[in-house]
Amino acid sequence: MLKILVFTFFMAMGFSYGDDSGEKSLPLNVKPSFAGTYGELRSGRFHAGLDFRVGGVVGEPIYVIDHGYISRITVSSTGYGNGLYVTHPDGTTSIYGHMHEFAPEIALMVERRQYETESFNVNITLDQGTFPVEKGQYLGTVGNSGSSAAPHLHFEVRNPDGSAPVNVIAAGYFEHKDDVPPVIQKINFYSYEDSTGLVQSELIKSFKGSSSKPFSVSDKFYIAVDAHDRQSGTPGKLGVEAFEFFLDGESVYRFELGEYTYKEQETFNSLIDYRELVRSRSVMVKSLVEPGNGFRNKITSSNRGVFLLEDDEVHSVKVVVEDLSGNKKIANFKVKRGRCAAKDIMVYDRAIPWFAPYAYAKNGIKVSLPAMSLFRSEAINIDSLEVCEEFYSAVWQVHTPEVPINGTGSIELAVRNLPQELESKAFLGYLLPEGDILYCGGKYSDGVMRGRLSSFGAYCVSVDTIAPVIKTRFSSERQIVRSGQMAFTIKDDLSGIAGFRAEIDGEWVLAQYDRKFNKLWIVLDAERVSRGCKHELVLSVE
Repeated sequence: MLKILVFTFFMAMGFSYGDDSGEKSLPLNVKPSFAGTYGELRSGRFHAGLDFRVGGVVGEPIYVIDHGYISRITVSSTGYGNGLYVTHPDGTTSIYGHMHEFAPEIALMVERRQYETESFNVNITLDQGTFPVEKGQYLGTVGNSGSSAAPHLHFEVRNPDGSAPVNVIAAGYFEHKDDVPPVIQKINFYSYEDSTGLVQSELIKSFKGSSSKPFSVSDKFYIAVDAHDRQSGTPGKLGVEAFEFFLDGESVYRFELGEYTYKEQETFNSLIDYRELVRSRSVMVKSLVEPGNGFRNKITSSNRGVFLLEDDEVHSVKVVVEDLSGNKKIANFKVKRGRCAAKDIMVYDRAIPWFAPYAYAKNGIKVSLPAMSLFRSEAINIDSLEVCEEFYSAVWQVHTPEVPINGTGSIELAVRNLPQELESKAFLGYLLPEGDILYCGGKYSDGVMRGRLSSFGAYCVSVDTIAPVIKTRFSSERQIVRSGQMAFTIKDDLSGIAGFRAEIDGEWVLAQYDRKFNKLWIVLDAERVSRGCKHELVLSVE
């Protein structure tokens, strides 16, 4: 749906930029303190760079770390927001994300492109001779643009072919001392059973640290660990370099990150305990090595990371977590055999090999997954749950959301009783357990809704008939004059904001947008909007 606001205002103010310069080796002229580091475990991925803390305020000057040329400039309400990419003589590219303002000459280039394309979002690529920079040159200021939770500089370096981020501290870009050991948040012990050809497991026990009292486990079990690194001077939960788990002093599993590739990261959800991520949002590295795990060159394991107990004696389990500087945190446990692997071992008629393609068709639904879409073999279950009057299809449960999908497949749902006037507003919806519905896009045609399948769970067809919300963030024309801008709240609670357009006196004008704050604002540049005159603003949001 489209929402349009028309507003008449009086213009009386302009806008200006500042400038600065600084040192050559670091992107900021402040003592490094990090809110995030390379290899930090996040939902679905590793953190690729360093998040420099700046005291929670915008405006700290940013400097290029080495000479080269600006090869890309991005402006977006998501991702890195205002971002700069600088390519260096060795072929690496340094990235400066979530910026507040670009240096004046860069800002001018960006604004020109925005007015040429009549778009706030721009992605500008430049060749070597267009915008050279010298080491230490001022690039702009630290901000909070894009997908950023607080003001900081996301600094990242990518290798020459763009296939991987560089661990800049390990690579010696600058010195950074760390003598604080990591922290272990949680350690889970799981039973393990695979006699049916499918892995079945259940939580045995969970700990926050060492335990000297022996406890019972199954004869086959594995563990998962939630840990992060700490450094002095920051509350940040930072990246851990290595996880290693021992049974009676012998290593059963070791994962050492080193430098990862984006290709490896596609299988991140096989490295972690995905079930625990869904249930508690904890990101835990697990010892069980699944067939589809793409980090094999970083993992050393015996028996695929499964612990084996062959007698009824008490055995020791040791968990070691290590950071990049070699600081370690250790947790010790005593275990003995004495529990069944699973309360009820399920027998399945058909299992889908993890490496094979999958297709399912039934009256009302079609699901397909390409080869290698699973990390381990699964017995996929699909069934209709109910038909609700508020939806235009049955609600289909496509397996369980506790199993990850590697990549994307496709899903088609038969549509029922959809009025013709609502066909353009229909979408594929994902139902959350609490009853909320997530917009998953899709395209309707000939009685079928087709979309991408990136997560297992409950799906249906719904419609979005409610226009976005537009509200002013100013109370008077005097406030507009004082601030030199007009700010609005724009938001949509279902399908989201697809686009917006602002015109003053019938001419397109740049409107800037921060999605996380639902904020859109228009800086009233006196060169484009005459002072001393009344003007009409038309803001359209779709």
